Amino acid sequence: MRETNRQSFYKMKEVCVKLGIEAHVIRFWEKEFPQLHFRKNSSGHRIFTDRDLDLLGKIQDLLHNRGMTIEGARSMLKKGKDPSRQQANLNMKLLKVKSLAREAREYTEELIKSLDSE
Repeated sequence: MRETNRQSFYKMKEVCVKLGIEAHVIRFWEKEFPQLHFRKNSSGHRIFTDRDLDLLGKIQDLLHNRGMTIEGARSMLKKGKDPSRQQANLNMKLLKVKSLAREAREYTEELIKSLDSE
């Protein structure tokens, strides 16, 4: 029977291939994001866990896909907020604002018409 609780470890090259980013980017992010704490093996090479890959993937998404700044991504991760949920909330608020603006425009147009007809 195979043990399922065994943690997987990855080398830098494997992580780069999985995420499609260069090693220097990961080393840079390691300096910029305090959440990244990579272990090193006896040779001094970084080794990565599944948790590390998840976190790197989130950082990649925030920076490359969502266009956030490093400071913004750092803040988002620090707060532990889900960017997709936050985006959904912003979209809902935007729809409400658009609806209110449309109503205000319609009311203003009606008011102008009634003043013109007098």
